[in-house]
Amino acid sequence: MALLWGLLALSLSCLPSPCSAEKTWGWECPLLLCPPRSGAQNQTLQRLKQVLHADSGPCLPHLLSRLCQDLGPGAFRLAARMYLQKGFPIKEDFLEQSEQLFGAKPMSLTGRKGEDLANINQWVKEATEGKIEDFLSDLPDDTVLLLLNAIHFQGFWRNKFDPNLTQRDTFHLDEQFTVPVDMMQALTYPLHWFLLEQPEIQVAHFPFKNNMSFVVLMPTRFEWNVSQVLANLTWDILHQPLLRERPTKVQLPKLHLKYQLDLVATLSQLGLQELFQAPDLRGISDERLVVSSVQHQSALELSEAGVEAAAATSTAMSRMSLSSFVVNRPFLFFILEDSTSLPLFVGSVRNPNPGAQPERKEQQDSPGRDSFQDHKGRPRGDKPFDPDLKLGPPSEEDYPQPSSPK
Repeated sequence: MALLWGLLALSLSCLPSPCSAEKTWGWECPLLLCPPRSGAQNQTLQRLKQVLHADSGPCLPHLLSRLCQDLGPGAFRLAARMYLQKGFPIKEDFLEQSEQLFGAKPMSLTGRKGEDLANINQWVKEATEGKIEDFLSDLPDDTVLLLLNAIHFQGFWRNKFDPNLTQRDTFHLDEQFTVPVDMMQALTYPLHWFLLEQPEIQVAHFPFKNNMSFVVLMPTRFEWNVSQVLANLTWDILHQPLLRERPTKVQLPKLHLKYQLDLVATLSQLGLQELFQAPDLRGISDERLVVSSVQHQSALELSEAGVEAAAATSTAMSRMSLSSFVVNRPFLFFILEDSTSLPLFVGSVRNPNPGAQPERKEQQDSPGRDSFQDHKGRPRGDKPFDPDLKLGPPSEEDYPQPSSPK
């Protein structure tokens, strides 16, 4: 799954001296930033680099720039764009570094959601050569910053498949089920392939005309786990230049794949919950920001001529609203010694104003779930009332004198 430049771009200005890369055009994979030459990094940046395995290695914008140059704009295109709410105070250093490293120039959000979505989707459509349309169906109401990036790749087989040989055939889902597919065929296809052991996996490299390949890994058993297979792959396994191509009878299904995903849950599972709660994004603005949405969509088409693939991601940010803790119903309290949590006083309060005349409670005045909310407005803690609880008129015994501290 392609990822996004936006994650580490969130903390760009934490880097005191970014690498001087040639202008690149954004990216869609976790090949993010060069390591800083000096200075401390905030916790958000450290966590991002750790999770995305971008804390070491060469200056990757250099590599991406070279890849774009080597393959040419017709084969490989990367693009990035930034949308800003009018008047939002963003730091100039962030804007300059974003354009230098990613080619991302700021555009203004109009504040009219329909128009903004149309502009965003049109840009994504053009950046992906029409492979991804209607990228976003909605935009968070409080969005002040949106980071967009897209990638498009088109590779033509070094040895094309003959469309006249393509015919309906069977694809085996497992030991019991199959589905019909359009199967491309070649009787003597020059193929670089080999067999891995434990577990047994067939690996084949289908070369494009440029210095790229479509690599297929096919386990010989149906019972296999994608994560385990990927975890055991190394560069040496995939890169075996000494193996020669040999004429091979090949069958390869035509593909037309589309995939869409909300990445908030996925990134949280990877350990990046901080982005959606209380990240340190002072490198962007002095205002407190939080990531409110991360969307991803990708498409791939495999045919007799070659492979065309595209992907796009968006990272939306909004101002972080303050959490609230409203003490407006009966509660317990402790006076603790912090280092040992030794309680010096313990008490409970049922009525903080026993001298006042109790008033009949209106249903809409119930404290309910709004008494304790996080920055996204979601209730936290235990339920204050059972949903089936009936509220009746108060009685004097419901309002005893506050108990004495013990």
